[in-house]
Amino acid sequence: MTHSQTSFRPSALKYRPQNLDELVGQEVLVKSLQNSIDQDRLAHAYVFTGVRGVGKTSTARLLARGLNCLGVDGNGGPTSSPCGVCRSCVDILSEKSMDVLEVDAASQTGVDDVRQLIENVSYKPVHGRYKIYIIDEVHMLSKSAFNALLKTLEEPPAYAKFFMATTEIDKVPVTILSRSQRYDLKRIPLSILQDHLAKIVEQEGRQVDSSGLQLIAEAAEGSARDALSILDQVFNVAEGEIKASDVESVLGYARHQDVVELLSDLFAGNVQSALEKFQKLYAEGVSVLNLANRLLYVVHKLSMATVTGVESGLLAAEKELLGSLSVPTLTRAWQLILKGIEEIKQSPNQANAMEMLLIRFCYISHLPNMAHIGSENENLDQKKKSSLIQSTPIQDRAERKSIEVVESKPVKSNITIEEIIIRAHQENEVMLATHLECSVAFVETKDSFLKLKKVKTVPQSFERELQKKMTAWYGCPWVVEWVENDSALTLEEIKQTEQKKRLNDFQKSDTFMRVKAAFPNAQLTEIREERLDP
Repeated sequence: MTHSQTSFRPSALKYRPQNLDELVGQEVLVKSLQNSIDQDRLAHAYVFTGVRGVGKTSTARLLARGLNCLGVDGNGGPTSSPCGVCRSCVDILSEKSMDVLEVDAASQTGVDDVRQLIENVSYKPVHGRYKIYIIDEVHMLSKSAFNALLKTLEEPPAYAKFFMATTEIDKVPVTILSRSQRYDLKRIPLSILQDHLAKIVEQEGRQVDSSGLQLIAEAAEGSARDALSILDQVFNVAEGEIKASDVESVLGYARHQDVVELLSDLFAGNVQSALEKFQKLYAEGVSVLNLANRLLYVVHKLSMATVTGVESGLLAAEKELLGSLSVPTLTRAWQLILKGIEEIKQSPNQANAMEMLLIRFCYISHLPNMAHIGSENENLDQKKKSSLIQSTPIQDRAERKSIEVVESKPVKSNITIEEIIIRAHQENEVMLATHLECSVAFVETKDSFLKLKKVKTVPQSFERELQKKMTAWYGCPWVVEWVENDSALTLEEIKQTEQKKRLNDFQKSDTFMRVKAAFPNAQLTEIREERLDP
Protein backbone atom coordinates (compact mmCIF):
# COMPACT_ATOMS: atom_id res chain seq x y z
CA MET A 1 0.00 0.00 0.00
CA THR A 2 1.45 3.36 -1.08
CA HIS A 3 1.67 6.50 0.97
CA SER A 4 -0.94 8.26 -1.21
CA GLN A 5 -3.43 5.49 -0.46
CA THR A 6 -2.98 5.70 3.29
CA SER A 7 -3.00 9.51 3.47
CA PHE A 8 -6.27 10.08 1.55
CA ARG A 9 -9.01 11.61 3.69
CA PRO A 10 -12.61 11.86 2.52
CA SER A 11 -13.70 15.46 1.95
CA ALA A 12 -16.46 15.08 4.55
CA LEU A 13 -13.74 14.56 7.20
CA LYS A 14 -11.11 16.84 5.69
CA TYR A 15 -13.46 19.85 5.55
CA ARG A 16 -15.37 19.22 8.78
CA PRO A 17 -16.10 22.61 10.47
CA GLN A 18 -13.52 23.67 13.07
CA ASN A 19 -15.71 26.25 14.80
CA LEU A 20 -19.39 27.18 14.94
CA ASP A 21 -19.00 29.90 12.30
CA GLU A 22 -17.99 27.25 9.75
CA LEU A 23 -21.26 25.32 10.08
CA VAL A 24 -22.94 25.57 6.68
CA GLY A 25 -26.52 26.82 6.40
CA GLN A 26 -27.33 26.82 10.16
CA GLU A 27 -27.17 30.53 11.00
CA VAL A 28 -29.97 30.53 13.61
CA LEU A 29 -28.47 27.56 15.48
CA VAL A 30 -24.98 29.09 15.44
CA LYS A 31 -26.19 32.47 16.73
CA SER A 32 -28.22 30.85 19.52
CA LEU A 33 -25.36 28.64 20.74
CA GLN A 34 -22.81 31.47 20.56
CA ASN A 35 -25.07 33.68 22.68
CA SER A 36 -25.63 30.84 25.17
CA ILE A 37 -21.86 30.46 25.65
CA ASP A 38 -21.03 34.17 25.70
CA GLN A 39 -23.86 34.96 28.15
CA ASP A 40 -23.20 31.87 30.31
CA ARG A 41 -26.73 30.54 29.80
CA LEU A 42 -25.84 26.92 29.11
CA ALA A 43 -28.36 24.10 29.45
CA HIS A 44 -27.28 20.76 30.87
CA ALA A 45 -28.76 18.81 27.95
CA TYR A 46 -29.20 19.52 24.23
CA VAL A 47 -30.93 17.53 21.49
CA PHE A 48 -29.86 18.20 17.89
CA THR A 49 -32.20 16.81 15.25
CA GLY A 50 -32.28 16.91 11.47
CA VAL A 51 -31.68 14.82 8.37
CA ARG A 52 -28.37 13.07 7.77
CA GLY A 53 -25.28 15.16 7.09
CA VAL A 54 -26.45 18.61 8.22
CA GLY A 55 -24.06 18.95 11.18
CA LYS A 56 -25.70 17.45 14.26
CA THR A 57 -22.70 15.52 15.60
CA SER A 58 -20.30 18.23 14.40
CA THR A 59 -22.29 20.81 16.38
CA ALA A 60 -22.08 18.64 19.51
CA ARG A 61 -18.30 18.27 19.14
CA LEU A 62 -17.77 21.98 18.48
CA LEU A 63 -19.87 22.86 21.51
CA ALA A 64 -17.85 20.42 23.62
CA ARG A 65 -14.60 22.03 22.46
CA GLY A 66 -15.91 25.52 23.19
CA LEU A 67 -17.04 24.62 26.72
CA ASN A 68 -13.77 22.89 27.65
CA CYS A 69 -11.34 25.21 25.84
CA LEU A 70 -8.66 26.56 28.21
CA GLY A 71 -7.36 29.22 25.83
CA VAL A 72 -3.84 29.69 24.47
CA ASP A 73 -2.54 30.73 27.91
CA GLY A 74 -4.42 27.95 29.71
CA ASN A 75 -6.59 30.40 31.69
CA GLY A 76 -9.49 30.97 29.31
CA GLY A 77 -13.16 30.28 29.96
CA PRO A 78 -15.93 28.81 27.80
CA THR A 79 -15.82 30.36 24.34
CA SER A 80 -17.72 30.18 21.07
CA SER A 81 -14.34 30.27 19.25
CA PRO A 82 -12.11 27.50 20.69
CA CYS A 83 -8.38 28.08 20.30
CA GLY A 84 -7.58 24.63 18.89
CA VAL A 85 -4.13 24.53 20.56
CA CYS A 86 -4.78 24.04 24.29
CA ARG A 87 -4.59 20.55 25.77
CA SER A 88 -8.34 20.16 25.94
CA CYS A 89 -8.88 21.20 22.29
CA VAL A 90 -6.07 18.95 21.05
CA ASP A 91 -7.39 15.95 22.99
CA ILE A 92 -10.92 16.43 21.68
CA LEU A 93 -9.69 16.89 18.09
CA SER A 94 -7.63 13.70 18.33
CA GLU A 95 -10.56 11.89 20.04
CA LYS A 96 -8.41 11.12 23.09
CA SER A 97 -10.17 13.32 25.63
CA MET A 98 -11.20 11.61 28.86
CA ASP A 99 -13.71 14.38 29.51
CA VAL A 100 -15.65 14.11 26.23
CA LEU A 101 -17.15 10.68 25.70
CA GLU A 102 -19.00 9.74 22.52
CA VAL A 103 -21.62 7.00 22.75
CA ASP A 104 -23.03 5.33 19.64
CA ALA A 105 -26.60 4.55 20.66
CA ALA A 106 -27.05 2.43 17.54
CA SER A 107 -24.64 -0.20 18.91
CA GLN A 108 -25.08 0.46 22.65
CA THR A 109 -28.84 0.38 22.99
CA GLY A 110 -29.32 -1.54 26.22
CA VAL A 111 -30.03 -0.45 29.77
CA ASP A 112 -26.69 -1.87 30.96
CA ASP A 113 -24.81 0.46 28.60
CA VAL A 114 -26.70 3.47 29.97
CA ARG A 115 -26.15 2.37 33.58
CA GLN A 116 -22.41 2.22 32.90
CA LEU A 117 -22.60 5.75 31.50
CA ILE A 118 -24.54 6.95 34.57
CA GLU A 119 -21.92 5.46 36.91
CA ASN A 120 -19.25 7.33 34.95
CA VAL A 121 -21.10 10.62 35.51
CA SER A 122 -20.20 10.51 39.21
CA TYR A 123 -16.52 11.04 38.32
CA LYS A 124 -15.44 14.65 37.85
CA PRO A 125 -13.63 15.81 34.68
CA VAL A 126 -9.90 15.08 34.54
CA HIS A 127 -8.55 18.06 32.57
CA GLY A 128 -11.51 19.97 31.20
CA ARG A 129 -14.15 22.16 32.75
CA TYR A 130 -17.07 19.82 32.01
CA LYS A 131 -17.69 16.10 31.61
CA ILE A 132 -19.51 15.93 28.29
CA TYR A 133 -21.44 12.97 26.89
CA ILE A 134 -22.26 12.97 23.16
CA ILE A 135 -24.95 10.36 22.43
CA ASP A 136 -25.30 9.85 18.67
CA GLU A 137 -28.49 8.36 17.16
CA VAL A 138 -30.13 8.62 20.59
CA HIS A 139 -33.48 7.40 19.23
CA MET A 140 -31.96 3.89 18.99
CA LEU A 141 -31.87 3.50 22.79
CA SER A 142 -34.33 0.99 24.22
CA LYS A 143 -37.28 2.10 26.35
CA SER A 144 -35.62 0.82 29.52
CA ALA A 145 -32.40 2.62 28.59
CA PHE A 146 -34.30 5.90 28.20
CA ASN A 147 -35.96 5.36 31.58
CA ALA A 148 -32.58 4.74 33.22
CA LEU A 149 -31.28 8.00 31.75
CA LEU A 150 -34.21 10.14 32.92
CA LYS A 151 -33.18 10.86 36.53
CA THR A 152 -29.59 11.72 35.66
CA LEU A 153 -30.77 13.92 32.81
CA GLU A 154 -33.16 15.78 35.13
CA GLU A 155 -30.66 16.52 37.90
CA PRO A 156 -27.11 16.00 36.60
CA PRO A 157 -24.00 17.19 38.44
CA ALA A 158 -23.03 20.79 37.65
CA TYR A 159 -20.03 19.60 35.64
CA ALA A 160 -22.00 17.17 33.40
CA LYS A 161 -23.43 18.03 29.97
CA PHE A 162 -25.39 15.79 27.61
CA PHE A 163 -25.45 16.42 23.85
CA MET A 164 -27.79 14.10 21.92
CA ALA A 165 -28.15 13.79 18.14
CA THR A 166 -30.93 12.07 16.22
CA THR A 167 -32.40 11.81 12.74
CA GLU A 168 -35.75 10.52 14.08
CA ILE A 169 -36.92 12.94 16.76
CA ASP A 170 -40.38 11.30 16.92
CA LYS A 171 -38.81 8.20 18.49
CA VAL A 172 -37.28 10.16 21.37
CA PRO A 173 -39.60 10.10 24.42
CA VAL A 174 -41.25 13.38 25.39
CA THR A 175 -39.83 12.94 28.90
CA ILE A 176 -36.31 13.21 27.43
CA LEU A 177 -37.18 16.20 25.23
CA SER A 178 -38.78 18.08 28.12
CA ARG A 179 -35.49 17.88 30.04
CA SER A 180 -33.42 19.17 27.11
CA GLN A 181 -33.08 22.14 24.79
CA ARG A 182 -34.04 21.06 21.28
CA TYR A 183 -32.46 22.45 18.10
CA ASP A 184 -33.75 21.51 14.65
CA LEU A 185 -31.03 21.69 12.01
CA LYS A 186 -32.56 22.49 8.64
CA ARG A 187 -31.62 21.09 5.25
CA ILE A 188 -28.89 23.20 3.71
CA PRO A 189 -30.39 25.43 0.97
CA LEU A 190 -29.38 24.53 -2.58
CA SER A 191 -27.57 27.80 -3.34
CA ILE A 192 -25.59 27.73 -0.07
CA LEU A 193 -24.60 24.10 -0.58
CA GLN A 194 -23.53 24.83 -4.15
CA ASP A 195 -21.35 27.75 -2.99
CA HIS A 196 -19.82 25.52 -0.30
CA LEU A 197 -18.94 22.90 -2.92
CA ALA A 198 -17.43 25.57 -5.19
CA LYS A 199 -15.08 26.68 -2.37
CA ILE A 200 -13.93 23.12 -1.72
CA VAL A 201 -13.37 22.49 -5.44
CA GLU A 202 -11.21 25.62 -5.54
CA GLN A 203 -9.24 24.54 -2.45
CA GLU A 204 -8.65 21.15 -4.05
CA GLY A 205 -7.32 22.83 -7.20
CA ARG A 206 -9.95 21.14 -9.38
CA GLN A 207 -12.56 22.39 -11.85
CA VAL A 208 -16.24 21.44 -11.91
CA ASP A 209 -18.66 23.50 -14.00
CA SER A 210 -21.59 25.21 -12.27
CA SER A 211 -24.19 22.85 -13.78
CA GLY A 212 -22.27 19.90 -12.35
CA LEU A 213 -22.13 21.49 -8.89
CA GLN A 214 -25.87 22.17 -9.07
CA LEU A 215 -26.54 18.50 -9.87
CA ILE A 216 -24.43 17.40 -6.90
CA ALA A 217 -26.21 19.83 -4.56
CA GLU A 218 -29.63 18.67 -5.80
CA ALA A 219 -28.74 14.99 -5.40
CA ALA A 220 -27.52 15.62 -1.83
CA GLU A 221 -30.99 16.89 -0.81
CA GLY A 222 -29.66 19.39 1.71
CA SER A 223 -26.95 17.13 3.19
CA ALA A 224 -23.40 18.50 3.22
CA ARG A 225 -21.91 15.07 3.92
CA ASP A 226 -23.75 13.46 0.99
CA ALA A 227 -22.67 16.31 -1.28
CA LEU A 228 -19.00 15.89 -0.33
CA SER A 229 -19.19 12.11 -0.77
CA ILE A 230 -20.55 12.59 -4.30
CA LEU A 231 -17.86 15.20 -4.97
CA ASP A 232 -15.16 12.66 -4.03
CA GLN A 233 -16.62 10.25 -6.57
CA VAL A 234 -16.78 12.95 -9.22
CA PHE A 235 -13.10 13.84 -8.68
CA ASN A 236 -12.23 10.29 -9.76
CA VAL A 237 -14.01 10.64 -13.12
CA ALA A 238 -11.56 12.92 -14.94
CA GLU A 239 -8.33 14.79 -14.42
CA GLY A 240 -9.32 18.04 -16.16
CA GLU A 241 -12.50 20.09 -15.93
CA ILE A 242 -15.48 18.01 -14.88
CA LYS A 243 -18.70 18.60 -16.82
CA ALA A 244 -22.33 18.11 -15.85
CA SER A 245 -22.39 14.96 -18.02
CA ASP A 246 -19.62 13.47 -15.85
CA VAL A 247 -21.67 14.14 -12.71
CA GLU A 248 -24.75 12.60 -14.34
CA SER A 249 -22.79 9.42 -15.13
CA VAL A 250 -21.63 9.18 -11.49
CA LEU A 251 -25.18 9.67 -10.20
CA GLY A 252 -26.63 7.20 -12.72
CA TYR A 253 -28.79 9.93 -14.25
CA ALA A 254 -29.85 10.24 -17.86
CA ARG A 255 -28.27 13.28 -19.49
CA HIS A 256 -30.37 16.30 -18.60
CA GLN A 257 -30.73 17.29 -22.25
CA ASP A 258 -32.10 13.81 -23.02
CA VAL A 259 -34.62 14.12 -20.17
CA VAL A 260 -35.86 17.50 -21.46
CA GLU A 261 -36.13 16.17 -25.03
CA LEU A 262 -38.09 13.13 -23.80
CA LEU A 263 -40.43 15.39 -21.84
CA SER A 264 -40.90 17.57 -24.92
CA ASP A 265 -42.04 14.51 -26.91
CA LEU A 266 -44.42 13.55 -24.11
CA PHE A 267 -46.11 16.95 -24.00
CA ALA A 268 -46.32 16.95 -27.81
CA GLY A 269 -47.90 13.48 -27.78
CA ASN A 270 -45.13 11.95 -29.95
CA VAL A 271 -45.44 8.46 -28.51
CA GLN A 272 -43.20 6.72 -31.07
CA SER A 273 -40.33 9.18 -30.56
CA ALA A 274 -40.74 9.07 -26.76
CA LEU A 275 -40.56 5.26 -26.69
CA GLU A 276 -37.49 5.23 -28.94
CA LYS A 277 -35.70 7.75 -26.70
CA PHE A 278 -36.51 5.72 -23.60
CA GLN A 279 -35.36 2.44 -25.18
CA LYS A 280 -32.07 4.09 -26.18
CA LEU A 281 -31.50 5.40 -22.63
CA TYR A 282 -32.46 2.02 -21.15
CA ALA A 283 -29.96 0.28 -23.44
CA GLU A 284 -27.28 2.70 -22.19
CA GLY A 285 -27.90 1.47 -18.63
CA VAL A 286 -29.94 4.38 -17.26
CA SER A 287 -32.02 3.39 -14.22
CA VAL A 288 -35.76 3.39 -15.02
CA LEU A 289 -36.67 4.76 -11.60
CA ASN A 290 -34.00 7.46 -11.80
CA LEU A 291 -35.29 8.52 -15.22
CA ALA A 292 -38.87 8.79 -13.93
CA ASN A 293 -37.65 10.83 -10.96
CA ARG A 294 -35.70 13.13 -13.31
CA LEU A 295 -38.85 13.67 -15.38
CA LEU A 296 -40.68 14.55 -12.18
CA TYR A 297 -37.86 16.92 -11.19
CA VAL A 298 -38.00 18.80 -14.51
CA VAL A 299 -41.81 19.09 -14.33
CA HIS A 300 -41.48 20.58 -10.83
CA LYS A 301 -38.77 22.95 -12.06
CA LEU A 302 -40.95 24.13 -14.97
CA SER A 303 -43.99 24.49 -12.69
CA MET A 304 -42.09 26.70 -10.25
CA ALA A 305 -40.74 28.83 -13.10
CA THR A 306 -44.27 29.22 -14.51
CA VAL A 307 -45.79 30.24 -11.18
CA THR A 308 -42.98 32.52 -9.96
CA GLY A 309 -41.91 33.90 -13.34
CA VAL A 310 -38.25 33.29 -12.42
CA GLU A 311 -36.48 31.51 -15.29
CA SER A 312 -32.86 32.20 -14.35
CA GLY A 313 -32.18 28.57 -13.37
CA LEU A 314 -33.59 27.09 -16.61
CA LEU A 315 -31.58 25.75 -19.53
CA ALA A 316 -32.29 26.98 -23.06
CA ALA A 317 -34.21 23.79 -23.93
CA GLU A 318 -36.30 24.12 -20.75
CA LYS A 319 -37.17 27.75 -21.54
CA GLU A 320 -38.27 26.74 -25.03
CA LEU A 321 -40.48 24.00 -23.59
CA LEU A 322 -41.89 26.29 -20.90
CA GLY A 323 -43.49 28.66 -23.41
CA SER A 324 -46.04 26.07 -24.54
CA LEU A 325 -47.12 24.78 -21.11
CA SER A 326 -49.77 25.95 -18.64
CA VAL A 327 -49.99 25.30 -14.91
CA PRO A 328 -52.94 22.85 -15.27
CA THR A 329 -50.96 20.89 -17.88
CA LEU A 330 -47.90 20.73 -15.64
CA THR A 331 -49.87 19.70 -12.55
CA ARG A 332 -51.56 16.95 -14.54
CA ALA A 333 -48.11 15.79 -15.73
CA TRP A 334 -46.89 15.78 -12.12
CA GLN A 335 -49.78 13.54 -11.03
CA LEU A 336 -49.28 11.17 -13.96
CA ILE A 337 -45.55 10.71 -13.39
CA LEU A 338 -45.99 10.42 -9.61
CA LYS A 339 -48.56 7.67 -10.07
CA GLY A 340 -46.32 6.06 -12.70
CA ILE A 341 -43.38 5.94 -10.27
CA GLU A 342 -45.50 3.94 -7.80
CA GLU A 343 -46.43 1.53 -10.60
CA ILE A 344 -42.76 1.20 -11.62
CA LYS A 345 -41.80 0.31 -8.03
CA GLN A 346 -44.48 -2.38 -7.86
CA SER A 347 -43.97 -3.80 -11.35
CA PRO A 348 -41.92 -6.99 -11.91
CA ASN A 349 -40.64 -5.39 -15.13
CA GLN A 350 -39.81 -1.71 -14.60
CA ALA A 351 -39.07 -1.03 -18.28
CA ASN A 352 -42.55 -2.22 -19.29
CA ALA A 353 -44.15 -0.08 -16.58
CA MET A 354 -42.18 2.94 -17.82
CA GLU A 355 -43.31 2.37 -21.41
CA MET A 356 -46.94 2.23 -20.26
CA LEU A 357 -46.42 5.49 -18.38
CA LEU A 358 -45.06 7.14 -21.54
CA ILE A 359 -47.97 5.86 -23.65
CA ARG A 360 -50.53 7.07 -21.08
CA PHE A 361 -48.79 10.47 -20.84
CA CYS A 362 -48.85 10.95 -24.64
CA TYR A 363 -52.51 9.93 -24.82
CA ILE A 364 -53.65 12.30 -22.08
CA SER A 365 -51.48 15.16 -23.39
CA HIS A 366 -53.88 15.49 -26.36
CA LEU A 367 -56.89 15.95 -24.10
CA PRO A 368 -57.98 19.44 -22.99
CA ASN A 369 -58.34 20.08 -19.27
CA MET A 370 -61.74 20.22 -17.59
CA ALA A 371 -61.81 24.01 -17.37
CA HIS A 372 -61.30 24.24 -21.14
CA ILE A 373 -64.04 21.66 -21.80
CA GLY A 374 -66.43 23.52 -19.50
CA SER A 375 -65.71 26.80 -21.29
CA GLU A 376 -66.26 25.20 -24.70
CA ASN A 377 -69.56 23.67 -23.56
CA GLU A 378 -70.72 27.06 -22.29
CA ASN A 379 -69.91 28.70 -25.62
CA LEU A 380 -71.66 25.87 -27.47
CA ASP A 381 -74.78 26.26 -25.31
CA GLN A 382 -74.90 29.99 -26.03
CA LYS A 383 -74.61 29.39 -29.78
CA LYS A 384 -77.37 26.78 -29.68
CA LYS A 385 -79.71 29.04 -27.72
CA SER A 386 -79.16 31.85 -30.22
CA SER A 387 -79.74 29.48 -33.13
CA LEU A 388 -82.96 28.07 -31.62
CA ILE A 389 -84.54 31.52 -31.28
CA GLN A 390 -84.19 32.20 -35.02
CA SER A 391 -85.07 28.69 -36.28
CA THR A 392 -88.21 27.62 -38.20
CA PRO A 393 -90.35 24.76 -36.80
CA ILE A 394 -88.62 22.22 -39.09
CA GLN A 395 -85.18 23.62 -38.22
CA ASP A 396 -86.20 23.67 -34.55
CA ARG A 397 -86.80 19.90 -34.54
CA ALA A 398 -83.49 19.27 -36.31
CA GLU A 399 -81.62 21.54 -33.89
CA ARG A 400 -83.17 19.87 -30.84
CA LYS A 401 -82.17 16.45 -32.16
CA SER A 402 -78.61 17.73 -32.69
CA ILE A 403 -78.47 19.13 -29.17
CA GLU A 404 -79.60 15.81 -27.71
CA VAL A 405 -76.77 14.03 -29.52
CA VAL A 406 -74.11 16.50 -28.40
CA GLU A 407 -75.30 16.59 -24.80
CA SER A 408 -75.76 12.84 -24.34
CA LYS A 409 -72.56 12.72 -22.28
CA PRO A 410 -72.12 16.08 -20.52
CA VAL A 411 -68.75 16.75 -18.93
CA LYS A 412 -68.82 18.40 -15.50
CA SER A 413 -65.88 19.54 -13.43
CA ASN A 414 -67.94 19.78 -10.22
CA ILE A 415 -69.28 16.23 -9.99
CA THR A 416 -70.30 15.21 -6.46
CA ILE A 417 -69.99 11.81 -4.83
CA GLU A 418 -73.80 11.59 -4.68
CA GLU A 419 -74.04 11.97 -8.46
CA ILE A 420 -71.43 9.27 -9.01
CA ILE A 421 -73.25 6.88 -6.62
CA ILE A 422 -76.59 7.51 -8.35
CA ARG A 423 -74.97 6.85 -11.73
CA ALA A 424 -73.39 3.65 -10.38
CA HIS A 425 -76.83 2.40 -9.22
CA GLN A 426 -78.33 3.30 -12.61
CA GLU A 427 -75.61 1.23 -14.29
CA ASN A 428 -76.16 -1.69 -11.84
CA GLU A 429 -72.66 -1.23 -10.36
CA VAL A 430 -73.90 -2.12 -6.87
CA MET A 431 -70.52 -3.02 -5.30
CA LEU A 432 -68.90 0.13 -6.67
CA ALA A 433 -71.75 2.25 -5.29
CA THR A 434 -71.52 0.56 -1.88
CA HIS A 435 -67.79 1.24 -1.57
CA LEU A 436 -68.28 4.85 -2.69
CA GLU A 437 -70.92 5.33 0.00
CA CYS A 438 -69.32 3.47 2.91
CA SER A 439 -65.58 2.99 2.32
CA VAL A 440 -64.27 6.26 0.86
CA ALA A 441 -64.71 9.95 1.64
CA PHE A 442 -65.13 12.50 -1.13
CA VAL A 443 -62.65 15.42 -0.97
CA GLU A 444 -62.99 17.26 -4.29
CA THR A 445 -63.00 17.08 -8.08
CA LYS A 446 -60.44 19.23 -9.84
CA ASP A 447 -59.94 19.19 -13.61
CA SER A 448 -60.13 15.46 -14.41
CA PHE A 449 -58.99 14.29 -10.97
CA LEU A 450 -61.33 12.77 -8.36
CA LYS A 451 -59.73 13.13 -4.93
CA LEU A 452 -60.83 10.57 -2.33
CA LYS A 453 -59.79 9.59 1.18
CA LYS A 454 -59.58 5.87 1.93
CA VAL A 455 -61.55 5.21 5.16
CA LYS A 456 -62.06 1.44 4.93
CA THR A 457 -60.38 -1.29 2.90
CA VAL A 458 -61.41 -1.42 -0.76
CA PRO A 459 -60.56 -4.04 -3.42
CA GLN A 460 -57.28 -3.57 -5.29
CA SER A 461 -59.23 -3.14 -8.52
CA PHE A 462 -61.46 -0.38 -7.07
CA GLU A 463 -59.37 2.56 -8.28
CA ARG A 464 -58.91 1.13 -11.78
CA GLU A 465 -62.60 0.19 -12.13
CA LEU A 466 -63.81 3.59 -10.91
CA GLN A 467 -61.54 5.42 -13.36
CA LYS A 468 -62.74 3.17 -16.19
CA LYS A 469 -66.44 3.62 -15.36
CA MET A 470 -66.23 7.41 -14.88
CA THR A 471 -64.39 7.78 -18.18
CA ALA A 472 -67.21 5.87 -19.89
CA TRP A 473 -70.00 7.72 -18.03
CA TYR A 474 -68.76 11.28 -18.38
CA GLY A 475 -67.02 11.18 -21.75
CA CYS A 476 -63.47 12.08 -20.69
CA PRO A 477 -60.56 10.35 -18.90
CA TRP A 478 -60.69 10.55 -15.09
CA VAL A 479 -57.89 9.88 -12.60
CA VAL A 480 -58.62 8.77 -9.02
CA GLU A 481 -56.18 10.22 -6.48
CA TRP A 482 -55.92 9.12 -2.82
CA VAL A 483 -55.31 12.00 -0.41
CA GLU A 484 -55.24 12.59 3.35
CA ASN A 485 -57.95 14.85 4.76
CA ASP A 486 -58.93 14.66 8.43
CA SER A 487 -62.25 16.45 7.93
CA ALA A 488 -63.52 14.30 5.04
CA LEU A 489 -66.34 11.85 5.89
CA THR A 490 -67.95 9.02 3.97
CA LEU A 491 -71.48 9.58 2.69
CA GLU A 492 -72.66 6.99 5.23
CA GLU A 493 -71.00 8.96 8.07
CA ILE A 494 -72.54 12.20 6.80
CA LYS A 495 -76.01 10.63 6.77
CA GLN A 496 -75.53 9.26 10.29
CA THR A 497 -74.42 12.69 11.52
CA GLU A 498 -77.43 14.35 9.89
CA GLN A 499 -79.76 11.71 11.36
CA LYS A 500 -78.41 12.35 14.87
CA LYS A 501 -78.89 16.09 14.42
CA ARG A 502 -82.47 15.61 13.24
CA LEU A 503 -83.18 13.34 16.21
CA ASN A 504 -81.75 15.89 18.64
CA ASP A 505 -83.68 18.75 17.03
CA PHE A 506 -86.96 16.84 17.04
CA GLN A 507 -86.54 15.80 20.69
CA LYS A 508 -86.54 19.52 21.56
CA SER A 509 -89.71 20.23 19.54
CA ASP A 510 -93.18 20.88 21.00
CA THR A 511 -94.60 17.89 19.11
CA PHE A 512 -92.25 15.44 20.80
CA MET A 513 -92.81 17.11 24.19
CA ARG A 514 -96.58 16.49 23.86
CA VAL A 515 -95.96 12.85 22.89
CA LYS A 516 -93.60 12.46 25.85
CA ALA A 517 -96.21 13.93 28.21
CA ALA A 518 -98.79 11.43 26.99
CA PHE A 519 -96.37 8.49 26.85
CA PRO A 520 -93.55 9.02 29.41
CA ASN A 521 -91.68 5.86 28.37
CA ALA A 522 -91.64 6.76 24.68
CA GLN A 523 -88.23 6.91 22.96
CA LEU A 524 -87.32 8.42 19.60
CA THR A 525 -85.01 6.03 17.69
CA GLU A 526 -85.36 6.99 14.04
CA ILE A 527 -86.90 9.55 11.69
CA ARG A 528 -88.11 8.23 8.35
CA GLU A 529 -89.38 10.04 5.30
CA GLU A 530 -92.26 8.17 3.68
CA ARG A 531 -94.09 9.05 0.51
CA LEU A 532 -97.86 8.65 0.44
CA ASP A 533 -99.36 7.51 -2.83
CA PRO A 534 -101.96 9.96 -4.13
